[in-house]
Parts: sequence; structure tokens; C-alpha cells
Amino acid sequence: MKPATLVAEALPHMPPITNLYSTEDGFLLVLVVEVPDMTSILTSMGMQVPVSRSHLKPDVSVFLSDERGQVIDYDGDPANGLTPILSTDSKSFAMTINPDLATHADALAALGYELTEQETP
Repeated sequence: MKPATLVAEALPHMPPITNLYSTEDGFLLVLVVEVPDMTSILTSMGMQVPVSRSHLKPDVSVFLSDERGQVIDYDGDPANGLTPILSTDSKSFAMTINPDLATHADALAALGYELTEQETP
């Protein structure tokens, strides 16, 4: 497996929890949406409508990125929005759909990367 190095965790300009990784092929943004995280976000936004856990589903998506964590559209087609390389969402335009992913490390492994030590500034 090729190495992937964590560059930044929980990027503030991206949905939670999005981490930026550096690889020999470039940069990747890995987004993991977990139900408890989304519930706390909706509550902090003042969401008054009760939300059942069944209404929210965990999701993992991997996007191409630049070194600043800006998303690069995988297929270059603006008509279908930002296309990830990999997703757990069966309705996604992602090039690969894998519903069994749950973590950042799982997503990287599915693309042939192994998480290594974090970069030091």
C-alpha cells in the first residue's frame, strides 16, 4: 500500500469531519459524516424538528484536493456537482461506491493507501 499522511484534521471550511491527507499522487479530502456529529450540529443550529437516527445516515466520501484543502471535481463536470473518487452513497456520481466504509482509514485503504505518521510543521 502507498503511504498517506495526515496534513490537517477537521478542516473548519468543510463539513465535519473532513481531514486532508497528502499522498504521492496528490492530496485527498476524506469526509466522514457520523450520526452523533450531525445531531449535535443540527441542535446547535436551533433545529426544532425532532430528528430520528433513521433519518440521518453515516456517509464517507473521498475527494481530490489541492494542498490548501480546496476540493477538485473528479470528473470535471459541473452539471453533476462535486464528484468524489469514492463514496458510500449509492446515489453518488462517485467513480467507486463502497457501502462498507466507516472511517477515514477505511476510505484511504479502499483506495490503496495506508495512513502513516502525521506531518510535523
